[in-house]
Amino acid sequence: MVITNFPGPKGELFEGRKSHVRKFCSTRDLMSWYLQPENKPNSKDVYVHDMSRSDWNSPSDEHMIKAENAWFVAGSEMKGAMGTTLASFAKKEQAEQFVAQHGGQILTFGDITMDILNKGFM
Repeated sequence: MVITNFPGPKGELFEGRKSHVRKFCSTRDLMSWYLQPENKPNSKDVYVHDMSRSDWNSPSDEHMIKAENAWFVAGSEMKGAMGTTLASFAKKEQAEQFVAQHGGQILTFGDITMDILNKGFM
């Protein structure tokens, strides 16, 4: 699957000593993988697109940010590669503007759980 041909924010995760990178076609898939108990301890750096600086239909890898510092919007009307996704932003104000336009709920990296992902975002 070529992940660059799909809309919405994507993510990447480095394992071990940054010797292995996993790329994900959506932030939802990234977080679903990361939150698995066997994967979390091996994950070193997690990155997502800053959608305030990227086009929704063609996000640029020049605008990746650390997921741990990002603000996420769950439950918006905007769809990603696999349907519902987590819109990711560098600043809370940008996430708030996105919510005002597209709906959803703002979450931090630490707020995201498998329960939230499995319920289809509130």
